[in-house]
Amino acid sequence: MGIGKLQSTYNQNPYYQSIKEYVDNNNVDMSNDTVLKKGYSNYWSNTTVVYGAIWTLICRIIAGMSFGNVDIGLILFKILNLIIHIVNCYLMYKISKKKIFSIIYGLNPFVLLETIANVHNDIFIVFFILLAFYFVKNRKNLTLSVFCLACATAIKYFAILLLPVVIIYSYRDKDIKVRIIKCIQYGLIFFIFLILPYLVYIQDLQVFKGMADQQSKITKGI
Repeated sequence: MGIGKLQSTYNQNPYYQSIKEYVDNNNVDMSNDTVLKKGYSNYWSNTTVVYGAIWTLICRIIAGMSFGNVDIGLILFKILNLIIHIVNCYLMYKISKKKIFSIIYGLNPFVLLETIANVHNDIFIVFFILLAFYFVKNRKNLTLSVFCLACATAIKYFAILLLPVVIIYSYRDKDIKVRIIKCIQYGLIFFIFLILPYLVYIQDLQVFKGMADQQSKITKGI
């Protein structure tokens, strides 16, 4: 939320400017902005954005609606995550045609705790991945499926690993040469979709520094 507030109110590019750096260099009065104040006291405050551009845009919208109040911002995030969670359950049913999968996922304590209580952004990745599966399986529309995977990747980059899965699934009845050609074609389309949301922020290649930082944190986690 602090990153979102840095964008929406202070018009700073979070891929080039950290919260701590901006506040310290500009003597920002945070007495009426508890969102930025919380962001400043967080251990991420000295770090530029490590997530993709789609997530950064979502944060900007929510933070802009918080009126600088961290409690309002948190409530908005929880409501949004709850809505996405319900939609995810519905998409699981539409894809599998079995209610049991939606129930198992929807009532999973870990999912409820991490995505709604702790408002982690992984629920949005799940949303876009499920949409990708829905479009490729139910609608036979590979282009929309690739677009959804690009959106998921523009939150956390590991979602790119599913790109060859949906392409090969679509052309599973074709020979290996056709599948390789389609992987290249739709791979190029994927990267065009992926780059589009970054156009809001890009000044130079430093905008992609977050990709390396995020990958480093994932590697340490593993």
